[in-house]
Order: sequence, then structure tokens, then C-alpha cells
Amino acid sequence: MKSKLLIGGLGICLLLSTLSPVTANASMVLLPPSESIIRPMLTYIAKANCNLTIDSNGTAHIESSVIGYSSVTQINISASLQQYKNGYWYSLQTFNVTDYSDYASLYETKAVSKGYKYRVSVTVTAQSKSSSETVSLKSGETTY
Repeated sequence: MKSKLLIGGLGICLLLSTLSPVTANASMVLLPPSESIIRPMLTYIAKANCNLTIDSNGTAHIESSVIGYSSVTQINISASLQQYKNGYWYSLQTFNVTDYSDYASLYETKAVSKGYKYRVSVTVTAQSKSSSETVSLKSGETTY
């Protein structure tokens, strides 16, 4: 009986010694429901965003920023403020910025009229020495 317990105990020790601990690390980025989609990993653009707010005085605040990976030498941002009118999105004004580094940001303001929906449509291009990559983004809609 003691030999069976000894053999069983040795078997358990042998089994436990062959197991290695497994750990998992994860980070989560919370996105609004409209942005919760699967996207391919980009080569040159690490992060890009755009935002539109309209204050109580009717001033639209257009913001966009892009972070490129270290191989990026130039970033272009083109942001178009759009108004929804008669079933179509119309461009009111387009703002552009170019920065010769791996980071660029844009901040502009524009007076808007009451009674319409607005959004910002942004196109960003990151360039390295040999190639480039372009991504398009749209802000959420804001009614004023």
C-alpha cells in the first residue's frame, strides 16, 4: 500500500514538474460602437484620430492628429468640414497641414450655421523614404 502511494506521489510530482506556467497580457482600446471594427495593422501610421465639436456660439472646432512609426519622414493631414443639407454632405472648407516628422496635428475653427448636421472627413498620409500609406477617417456627426 505504501509503495502504491509512493509511486502515485512520484507520478504527480513528475507531472507537475513538466507543466510550465502560462500567462497572458492584453491591452484593450475602447472604441465607440461605430469604430469597433477589425482593421489591418498599418505599416507607417501608429495612430490617427479626428474630432469635431461645436460650441454654443456656433464655432466648429476641428482637430486631428497622427502619430507615425519612427521610419516616417512626413505626414500630411487634410480635414474637410462637411455640412449635411438636402440629403447630401457638402464640404464647407478644407484645412491642410504638412509636418516633416513622425507626428502632425491640425486644429482649426470655422463658424457654422444653426439647424444642420456637421462632421469632419480626414485623409492622412504618412510617408517614409521609400513608400507611403493613406488612411481616411470621419468624425461623429454633430448637430447645431
